[in-house]
Amino acid sequence: MKIKDEILLFSSGIVILILTFLAFGKDGFAEWKGVQSEFLDIAEAKIGEKRAKEFQTGIQMIWVPEIKVVDRCKTCHMAIDIPGFESEKQPFSTHPNLEQWNETHPFKNYGCTTCHGGQGFAVTTKEAHGNVKHWERPLLSNDMAKEYGFNKASELMEVNCNSCHRRETDTPGMPNINMAKKLIQDKNCAQCHIMDGKNGGTLGPEITYVGSKHPETFGFDGVEGKRSVMNWHIQHFKLPAKVSKGSIMPPFGFSDEEIRALSILVMSWRKVKVPMEYVPYKRD
Repeated sequence: MKIKDEILLFSSGIVILILTFLAFGKDGFAEWKGVQSEFLDIAEAKIGEKRAKEFQTGIQMIWVPEIKVVDRCKTCHMAIDIPGFESEKQPFSTHPNLEQWNETHPFKNYGCTTCHGGQGFAVTTKEAHGNVKHWERPLLSNDMAKEYGFNKASELMEVNCNSCHRRETDTPGMPNINMAKKLIQDKNCAQCHIMDGKNGGTLGPEITYVGSKHPETFGFDGVEGKRSVMNWHIQHFKLPAKVSKGSIMPPFGFSDEEIRALSILVMSWRKVKVPMEYVPYKRD
């Protein structure tokens, strides 16, 4: 019995040792380390070895508890807040219009995923971009934008912008949602829908927080193509009764541009707690 115990103990020790080496080995070959090494080579060629060595390496994190943001995006996007790398490809590029964003939406107060989407606490490309099962807020990319007929990712990002700017009728940098808000007024949608939690008609469902509706609760039987929430809204605004059986909402004859704008507007109507310091004071 004693010999068996000794063999079991020895075997367990070997297994633990192997697992420890595997864990350290996996960390040593982490994807983000390769990205940082490549960036430092770019930085050295651009600004010199001495200045390049001043960049902080290792896992970088922005933590904003007020809006529940934990973003490690800077681990790979090291130059995102450093002027001079605008011409580099991602993830080595400076954020566009950096000076403007530092003034209005500084990274330390907003993080990255607040606007761009993605899985902020992850440090591999696939997981950080949110292209994984059960993650409902993937990175709003140019490819995704073009898939739905938009020109670039920033147009999709208006969905996230409107979380704070919902009560404004016209917000700089949000042309699609500004258009959709005007359409909502022009078509008097409040005649049939409650959209602000208290005022509106009851012929149609309340849509105050329709953006928080879980994808699995949508009926996709009348939807052609991809079964996504965006596609559901786009086709619903085009032919309401086809997508939502029994709907009395008429087809308004919206243009494709207007339909896309209305779709991202209603998707922005999410039930989120926005701290007062993040709510714009300007009112139209």
